[in-house]
Amino acid sequence: MHKKSGKGDLNQRVKIKVKDEIGKLANSFNDMIQHLKEKLMMSKYVSKSTIEMIAQKEDDKLELGGVRKEVTLLFSDIRGFTSYFEEHSPEEVINMLNKYLSFQTEIIDAHKGSVDKFMGDEVVAVFEGKDSSINAVKSAIEIQKRVQKENEKFNDNIHIGIGTNTGEVEYG
Repeated sequence: MHKKSGKGDLNQRVKIKVKDEIGKLANSFNDMIQHLKEKLMMSKYVSKSTIEMIAQKEDDKLELGGVRKEVTLLFSDIRGFTSYFEEHSPEEVINMLNKYLSFQTEIIDAHKGSVDKFMGDEVVAVFEGKDSSINAVKSAIEIQKRVQKENEKFNDNIHIGIGTNTGEVEYG
């Protein structure tokens, strides 16, 4: 195994100098590293619960669709985003979005939630389990506290609206 690949550097490749069995093995290793890199890149766009569901299923039993379960959904969006977008440079907008979406993701993760998707300035998160609604509300409160700190620290005027809903959905 390549030392750097073994430490997580998926940009490394084994140099293939021969075309015998060792060369075929090296080529297979390079293919495996490429597939791992692709899987890692795709995992950024798929919710944690979907990845966990795929990992738990046997390959031949994976079906499209989901299962019905009770979850709590958290929706948040930045209030006045359109006017902010119109009044600031693209770089300022991207920096603001990165900052606010990043800390929301961290808070949601800390409260056992999973970001399902980002839609522009909106975050959709899923909370599962018996404390799903409590964890979603704790996340919402902590997000609002963090927004207030950011506004004070950087003299921002950002406001985030947050709603939650608990019910049965087809999910996964």
